[in-house]
Amino acid sequence: MRNQVYTKWEDLPIVFDLIIAARILGKSYAGMKHDAQRGLVPGAFKNGKLWRVSKQKFMEYVEGGAGRNDRENAGGAGAPVA
Repeated sequence: MRNQVYTKWEDLPIVFDLIIAARILGKSYAGMKHDAQRGLVPGAFKNGKLWRVSKQKFMEYVEGGAGRNDRENAGGAGAPVA
């Protein structure tokens, strides 16, 4: 299952491992683990010694919803100006 390529959200399990999240974002596993440890990966949680990711929260993050940094949500630098 670790080598499976996912092309649709529907194909992902409800909870998946950090390796899959890293592939989706094009990051290294080490970088994703570091981010997860710092609380920067929405939906990431530890299950024993392994990191897992909640599909729903991660999907919202990737699609631009909940979990983006405060600067983007609060209309800080880089936000469109009316």
